[in-house]
This record gives sequence, C-alpha cells and structure tokens, in this order.
Amino acid sequence: MSPVSPSMTLLFEQLGLERSPAAIQAFIAAHPLRPGVFHGRIHEAPFWTVSQSEMLCQALADDSDWSGLVDRLDSALRQKPVDGHLGVPNR
Repeated sequence: MSPVSPSMTLLFEQLGLERSPAAIQAFIAAHPLRPGVFHGRIHEAPFWTVSQSEMLCQALADDSDWSGLVDRLDSALRQKPVDGHLGVPNR
C-alpha cells in the first residue's frame, strides 16, 4: 500500500487532468457515460487519451490502491445529475 491514500484529486492529477473539486465536477458533468449510449468499461470511453485509458485499465487489472477510486469515478460518470449536481466526494 502506498504511504498516501489516493484521493479523487490525486487520481485526476495522475490522469493529467485539472484536480480542483470544481474541475472534477465539471469533467464528470461534461463526460457522462449514460446507459443506452455507452456500454463499455470506463477505460474504453472515447474521451480518454491512450495513456489515461491504459492507467485506468491497469489500475483495475492490478486491483491497486487506485481501483476503488476508478470504480467511484466510473459510477459518477454513469450517474444521473440530481438537481443539476453530481455527488462526487473528494475523498
């Protein structure tokens, strides 16, 4: 286990994305994986770069410290907004 527990902000940093809570919310809102539209796994989504896709796939395959966060991100991308907000905790 790594000395620092991964967080959603660290996951976004690892993916080379803006990591502020507002930027994470904006990314999730802008990249929905809606049922009936996208049926693949998170790393197969069309908006990832090759390196981002590989990082997500590897995290899940290795069942690494990151895998729980990747699962949470996957759930957040697939959830419907409630009153225009997505409930994505930073931890």
